[in-house]
Amino acid sequence: MTSKRTIEWREKNRDAVTQWRNSIAELRKVANLENWAYERLEIEIAQRLPSKLREIFDFTTSYTRRYKSGKFRKYMDEAASEIIEYGTLEPSRYYTLIKNISIVKEKMHGKK
Repeated sequence: MTSKRTIEWREKNRDAVTQWRNSIAELRKVANLENWAYERLEIEIAQRLPSKLREIFDFTTSYTRRYKSGKFRKYMDEAASEIIEYGTLEPSRYYTLIKNISIVKEKMHGKK
């Protein structure tokens, strides 16, 4: 469920979200015409993102491919979907994701 803060933030940034959606709609048209695989579409979307948001997007998509169930996987899937849909994240969610991803990376690579 989307929080009230996130909804308000999206309303304030409506122009940027609309511009992003139009850009993605055009990209999806090209993808359909050229019969791209979904992974190719994800790569093209990732190239349009700012660097930090791209890192989050890359991690969320790879994590959801690697793990097929779990609460954190669902959380990562929701984040990836939100990035694709809106082209950005609400700032508090953005920082929470960065923190959670760094913790998971440490656990995955055995660092303490």
